[in-house]
Amino acid sequence: MNLRLITLAVVLTGVAGAAATAQMPPSPAPEQKPDCPAATQEQFAGPKTDLPEKDSARAEAYYNLTMGHIYEQQYEATSNAEYATKAIEAYKKAYALDPKSQVIGERLAEMYWKAQRIHDAVAEAQGILKRDPDNVQSRRLLGRIYLRSLGDVSAGNGQPETVNRAIEQYREINRLDPSDTESALWLARLYRLKNEHDKAEQVLKSILKNDPENESAVEQLTQLLMDQGKSPEAVTLLEGITAHSPSPVLLDLLGDARTQTHELAKAEEAYRKAEELDPSELSHQRGLGQTLLAEEKYSEALKVYQKLSGVTPDDSDVYLRIAQIYRELHQLDKAEENLVKARQYAPGNLEVMYNEAMLYQAQGRYDDAIRVLSDAATGIKGQSPTVPSRRRSLAILYQQLGQLYRDTQNYQAAIYTFEELGHLGEEEDRRARMMIMDTYRAAKDLSKALQTGKEALAKYPADPAIRTSHALLLGENGQTDEAVKILRTQLHGDAGDRETYLNIAQVYERGRRYRCTSAGGVTRKRKKRLAPRKCCRARRAKTKWCGSCSGPSTSGRSFSTRPRNSSRECLRSTRKTLPS
Repeated sequence: MNLRLITLAVVLTGVAGAAATAQMPPSPAPEQKPDCPAATQEQFAGPKTDLPEKDSARAEAYYNLTMGHIYEQQYEATSNAEYATKAIEAYKKAYALDPKSQVIGERLAEMYWKAQRIHDAVAEAQGILKRDPDNVQSRRLLGRIYLRSLGDVSAGNGQPETVNRAIEQYREINRLDPSDTESALWLARLYRLKNEHDKAEQVLKSILKNDPENESAVEQLTQLLMDQGKSPEAVTLLEGITAHSPSPVLLDLLGDARTQTHELAKAEEAYRKAEELDPSELSHQRGLGQTLLAEEKYSEALKVYQKLSGVTPDDSDVYLRIAQIYRELHQLDKAEENLVKARQYAPGNLEVMYNEAMLYQAQGRYDDAIRVLSDAATGIKGQSPTVPSRRRSLAILYQQLGQLYRDTQNYQAAIYTFEELGHLGEEEDRRARMMIMDTYRAAKDLSKALQTGKEALAKYPADPAIRTSHALLLGENGQTDEAVKILRTQLHGDAGDRETYLNIAQVYERGRRYRCTSAGGVTRKRKKRLAPRKCCRARRAKTKWCGSCSGPSTSGRSFSTRPRNSSRECLRSTRKTLPS
């Protein structure tokens, strides 16, 4: 190995020296003058001795550059730190002999980065940029260094500053070299990371303007549009490209976009085309399985996931979906069997535990369902509060666990669980208070339900859901006028009033206020629909409605306050009046 290295070094040195000599301008041949004075010859003696020294320094710089490159290749092949040190030393010697060479400086900075001497790499690259701000290669190196630093967990609070530095480098690269598509794509990703979606969209569209078929740019732009809720625009973009150049990746994205726009049949078609073009890519089959499951085509979805389980036998998500399908098909034993496999490959997975609890609930095994959800909540509660999904996961578990306690009439445990839900945040507190009201109502403790509703209304006076729940409780407690007064404040004269009118009607029904006056705000708008059907006498004899059917009086201006008679009573009263 050493012999090969020495031989290669000598050869490269010879080549470099020859190239250097070739690049030097040829010296003009001296005129031959027979009578040249000795003093003149002595004047040219100095320059003749200087030229070999310059050539020697340049040759030595090239030699060290070549040796540094050889050691760098050896380091990449073996990951031996000794070769990295030798490469850096060789590059430093070459740089000392030729400090103006950008190539040697770039190789030295690159080697620092490969050897994970990040601080030295950054310092070297920044030094080059001070001398030459338009040095694209050094900016690319700095950009890669900053990108690599983003994955460093120990960086802590310095991550935003690192993102800004990386954006600065890639923005300059995009300005200096607009043809560098890879750097432009990284710039768009960094903008997305900072939630500067408009800038990211602008960069991606500039790429597509020069290269409309750039699949990576189309993929990023599609994902950006879907993240912003612009799925129809994503569909239009993808359909325009896949119509003349179908790609498995873009067809898969088209399926995702169609799913977001709730066009499940077209999403299924896109996933099937992607699978036909690339049967080995499992993401197409997963998308197809999810779509079939959403379309409630359980038999077809089952075939897809069973095929996936054969290819990826250790994938917990596949067994989870199979369990969900069997649960929908009411084959609970097979559902439980697949859930056991899912739990085996993903112990402690929240979604698996949640589905396990739902299965136990469907089987009537409420104690087991409560146990599983309690264990899941305990595990999530032990996580650090900084984990982004902690709050959302606990909210789902507390709500489902509290409902299970309520269904099993363990009202005290249900109220405690809902109170824990309310401690997570304001949004969860609103939801928890309404659930506590419903729990007290289910426990037939109307006074505590009303007290909870009063406290919730005092804290969130403008929340329509809390106002409605409290008003319905007041109506059930016989405080009809007060309940209707609260509900009427939610009438805005638009289509949303329909639900409010139904709630007002429900309050009147709970208060046994069957008579609706014109001042009630309901009769004038819904009088026609609330009018009772004609009784049997009116239908048969084609006469005025009888008074026993609680219909309107002869004038038709008011309703009877008596509750409606049953059809049998109406029939008896009609028989008495019909002619024989």
